[in-house]
Amino acid sequence: MDGMGVNKLEELCKRKAYKEIIDAVLAIPEEERDYQALTPYIQKYLLYGVLHGSFEGKDIVGEGEDCIHIPGWNVVITPQISQLSHKSVVLDIYLYFPEWGREIYECSAGMGTDLKQALGMAIGSFMFSLMDGIGAMVSKDRPKLLETRFAGKDHRFHVYLSNIVGMGDSPRSAPDVYWKLLKEDIRKRLGNQAFCFVKVYGAKVNGQVIGECRIDDVKSDELSAKVADLVKDWDDTQFSSHKQFFLICQDKQTLLPYAYSGPEGRERFAQAVIQAARMFHASNTQELYDTLSDRLAEEIGDKTLAQGCCTFLPELCARNAFQEISYGETLELVRGEQEPIICYQSQLADYWPMWDVLSVAFQDGTFGEEGNEIYQEYIAASSIFNLVKQVKENQSQLFGCRLTSLLCRVGDDFELR
Repeated sequence: MDGMGVNKLEELCKRKAYKEIIDAVLAIPEEERDYQALTPYIQKYLLYGVLHGSFEGKDIVGEGEDCIHIPGWNVVITPQISQLSHKSVVLDIYLYFPEWGREIYECSAGMGTDLKQALGMAIGSFMFSLMDGIGAMVSKDRPKLLETRFAGKDHRFHVYLSNIVGMGDSPRSAPDVYWKLLKEDIRKRLGNQAFCFVKVYGAKVNGQVIGECRIDDVKSDELSAKVADLVKDWDDTQFSSHKQFFLICQDKQTLLPYAYSGPEGRERFAQAVIQAARMFHASNTQELYDTLSDRLAEEIGDKTLAQGCCTFLPELCARNAFQEISYGETLELVRGEQEPIICYQSQLADYWPMWDVLSVAFQDGTFGEEGNEIYQEYIAASSIFNLVKQVKENQSQLFGCRLTSLLCRVGDDFELR
């Protein structure tokens, strides 16, 4: 790519003529485009030239920031370009909600006759699906009501459906077709969370069926199969797809207090999980290992979180390590001599967030050189690892194995929350 093209883009940025960037990129001959060098400029086009000013609520782009703040909606949006080519684009879009301390990740792809059209398709898919649902949630526009019961307590949720965004030769569908299909299954997977999001995606590509349903960005195989069953009845075309989001908020009147709400609470939670990993690594005798849960509870002041860290973190590490296995979504919690309590992992407030903390700690070097040792030690301590050993001893393949539920022994004082 010659210097004239770059100079033109630099000039447009200095003049803040961001909307003109994409046409300047298209003016560069295809064979001369260096997309790695062009990405920062196209990023500015997306941020300032397309997204900024496109929302119903007033938005702000801070000086030197790569994100958009929508104060009235209490959300921060960070778009990132993942892949670029002459006629296609993949965007990674992160939405952070300070109120809940939660992040939604959305991958939005587009294809077209040229890069400009592909970007328009990707952004349009994001705006008309996820952002449409968030707009409905913020304005409290005609929510669907969902009443549930968890740990002996009644909960009431308001559900906001986004548009169904169809691409290719996708069929026309009622706006609540996926909600009707999945409503009862989603009800069973809700606990006491203040906020939850569900993404539904279905596609048919040259006869191949794709169905996916993710709850808080964790794939549900059972619900994904239901989406796939619906999609398989579509007409065979070269490409058809549907995408929809459900934004689920609990009524404040039924929301029970949670010790780790808010920025300070989330920080205390993260530090407790990191402390659990360090104490686990330091438990190099049987006595220290046997007393780990009690010692950790004394250290962090929370018996339930301490037991959860000791019980769940090994399984979560092993699940990440052995992705060839298909995992069920339920846990059988055994408290002393009582009958097992069967619940969904998504219902437990601590379960997936503790994995989020630990995985980030492994990636950012929190544990230094001991990080890999802790990871391997957790795997070796899991019941999943024992299953893997048995499968390999029987000379069977891991791929296709299914672990329907995890049996987890916890103390009598373990709180279902």
